[in-house]
Amino acid sequence: MAKRLLSYKYIILLIITILASLYLFKDSFTAYFFQDDWFTFSISKASNLKEFFQFFMPRTDIIYYRPLGMQVPFFLIRSFFGLNPIAFHILAFFTHLFNILLVYYLIKLIIKNEYIAVLSSFLYGTSAVHYIPFYWFSTFPFILGPTIFLISLIFYLKSIISHQNLFGYSVIFFILGIFVNELMITFPFILLMMCLYLNQDKKNLIRILPFFIIDIGYIFVRFIFFRPPSVGVYRMAINKEVLLNIKGYLIWLFNWPEEMKYQFQSFFKINPVFIKEFQFYSYTFILALFIILSVFIIFILMNFFLENKFTVIKKLIILFLMFIGSLAPVLFFSSHSFSYYLPIPLILILIVFSDLLKIIRSLGTGKSKLISFFITLLILSWYCSSIAAIRFNYLIHWAPRRALLSEKLIKGIMEERVIEPDKMIFIIQNTSENKLALNNQDGLKIILNDDRIETHYE
Repeated sequence: MAKRLLSYKYIILLIITILASLYLFKDSFTAYFFQDDWFTFSISKASNLKEFFQFFMPRTDIIYYRPLGMQVPFFLIRSFFGLNPIAFHILAFFTHLFNILLVYYLIKLIIKNEYIAVLSSFLYGTSAVHYIPFYWFSTFPFILGPTIFLISLIFYLKSIISHQNLFGYSVIFFILGIFVNELMITFPFILLMMCLYLNQDKKNLIRILPFFIIDIGYIFVRFIFFRPPSVGVYRMAINKEVLLNIKGYLIWLFNWPEEMKYQFQSFFKINPVFIKEFQFYSYTFILALFIILSVFIIFILMNFFLENKFTVIKKLIILFLMFIGSLAPVLFFSSHSFSYYLPIPLILILIVFSDLLKIIRSLGTGKSKLISFFITLLILSWYCSSIAAIRFNYLIHWAPRRALLSEKLIKGIMEERVIEPDKMIFIIQNTSENKLALNNQDGLKIILNDDRIETHYE
């Protein structure tokens, strides 16, 4: 009976986590299609099976390859619900909800502690790194990608921890993941690091080989036969910008909005004009980061005293390698770094954080109260910084701005269309934001379902 009551307790905590996440991202449910959404609609048309399977043919005019993450979801939802943004947002939220439960299950599988698993799922579910995918459905692969990543990782870990015959399922989901989000190619390296982290024997290390073989095959086909573009924002560079990218990804992980990366006048100095103009937000981000990092450092130091120092150092080194490895495909794009690349690195950090916390939780009653105080402080700081980051983003971020602009322009065009049903050429003010919001020609062609439509920006 006690065990059942305990389970109900954690079910309630998971429901609170889901509701807290829903509150954070509630405004995104009103966001309209914009920018790459229109392009994705244009490449997600199929009137027969042959055209549907062409979704899986890599394109050489775009760098990404996400047929199961973009074309297929866009095609299916449009087929069933039409151009209804709310249907897309509901799918995104329920996928995120599922990810929260998967994070809980993964941490419970590794750490064997429900309390820590719920805490980790809360930190994941309420992280500000999910902001853009909730507003911009073209980044749905960065919600669905972690889903496939978590399922594949859970199957693999269950196959080596519980000795269940689930290895094949892990491979299958890994292959599916490559079709969802190309960042899944980092999965074999993460598996290798996870096995080293969990002190697995050589046999389990060798079992990772099929993942690497599949990876190499995909990379060979993609870059030899369907070479993606490497110009503009997708030009790779190995210079000091890589360090700035790492710093940017780190501060975003701790719920700083993307804009903060660009407000550093030097590596550590933030633009004083920006701080003065956005005092409340600036000091909230700085204070929350200080508290969160302090709690993390305290937990690490406590592990130094409770566990073998070399073991703790090994865990931190593996965490750093996993973090860099999971971002390797995008780390060298100095002009193309976004917070939506971070859900998988966040999961890896939560695994190590949970492991560090597990040892501390074994302390006596008196010290447990102190740990509970630090965890409460962490939760409050984390959630407050997420709220601040999302509200700040709503004020200045390009995603909500272009979503609103796109909706306004489309409504104006639809009014013109009612007055002049045969009109084929539409005039829109020539601004960069207008072109981006409608993705130049794509927006009106999609909304009016006519490829002959011309949009003139004058």
